[in-house]
Amino acid sequence: MSDLSLEQKSLVETIAEDFPNFSLDDVTEILPKVMLQVSTYKKLNVEQQKKMIIKMIEHVIDITDAPGDDDIWDPVIKRMLPGVINLLVENNKGKLALKKPRKWFLLCK
Repeated sequence: MSDLSLEQKSLVETIAEDFPNFSLDDVTEILPKVMLQVSTYKKLNVEQQKKMIIKMIEHVIDITDAPGDDDIWDPVIKRMLPGVINLLVENNKGKLALKKPRKWFLLCK
């Protein structure tokens, strides 16, 4: 991943330490962490942020060991990433941001 800076690689490798046996389910836990970090790059537009997120998660996939044959599963997971990211952007009205959870349950007390 030559497109990632040393800082970005370091961050991704720190995140990857929590997922030594990476699986597709882990993407949902990793994605918010990566999105939060990418959101600090204020000069990037949404498309650039999406590309960076994809590259960072691909790096996680590359440096972790998934159950099963990595030669088969890694490409499959990588091909799914752009669709997942695009779906998130569509659901956030064209913005790449994490929504804060609503505290409606507090009103029920």
